[in-house]
Amino acid sequence: MPGMDQWRSLVPEPAPFTVDPERADPLDFAPDDPEGIRIDALRWHAQAVAGWHRDRVFHPATSERLPWQRGDLVWALSRADRPWGPASFQVPAMIAEEVPAAWLTECEAALNAIVARLGDGPLADRYRSALARPGGDGPVADRRFSTVVYPVLAGFLGDPAILAALAHTRSLTRPAPSKAWLRQAEALLTVAPRVPAAMRDVLDTLLCTTGAVDDDHDSLLRGVSWLVAAEPGEEASELLAGVALTAGEPAGMGAQPRAARTAAAAVEILADRPGPAPIRALSQLARTARSKPLQARVHAALDRAHLARAS
Repeated sequence: MPGMDQWRSLVPEPAPFTVDPERADPLDFAPDDPEGIRIDALRWHAQAVAGWHRDRVFHPATSERLPWQRGDLVWALSRADRPWGPASFQVPAMIAEEVPAAWLTECEAALNAIVARLGDGPLADRYRSALARPGGDGPVADRRFSTVVYPVLAGFLGDPAILAALAHTRSLTRPAPSKAWLRQAEALLTVAPRVPAAMRDVLDTLLCTTGAVDDDHDSLLRGVSWLVAAEPGEEASELLAGVALTAGEPAGMGAQPRAARTAAAAVEILADRPGPAPIRALSQLARTARSKPLQARVHAALDRAHLARAS
């Protein structure tokens, strides 16, 4: 399979756009104009591969299928030549899910190479599902967390250790757990090698979905975040930073975060975690969060983190 530095050679040459998404003026379109939303999605993708949207998730302004042009997927893949990350491959995944299956033929080799490079996880599964669709238009993908996480959780049903870990996550009722809760969490992670990877898969799902998270899944994600926090290292820190930003971003036009309980927990975790990712994520969330309670928690966490680094 082509490696990270080879897969782009499989992408066809993009055709010229009738309207260049990077030069189009958003004011030329009404807010609910599907063509304007399509242009906005392609502009967001161009910004993502330039590094503007690190650890963020694209939220289309409509749940309806967008009027994609035949060359949109080729163009999006041809631009995705920057370091690998979830943001750079969200819009291409959405296009692949929504265009007629027959349109994927010219990009099939490149899409399969991307799946091979991404490996296991929700984002790769979106590409797999798009490639597996029979001919025809196919359904518009539902990108809500509650829908996308279902097959992830279903894959754990045969593993008692993972089920025990998930049950433990639901027993957490506060943003920060007790020492006894943490000791039991560490024991669960130690005795079952599959548990840490499974918990990371659940958090990865949040990064690849849109919209508000219901209370039940928000409680689940809060506990899962603390399980993942038991792992040291930059990889876990980067994931938790992404969770804080994604859970804390507004669910819509108001101030309510997508997953308020998860956001509060992730902020508490990052406050005491070393490395650059926690400070970077907390600083960004201090600018982007609209919820006043979350803003207050973020500022307190930043003060705590800076004090710990100064001592």
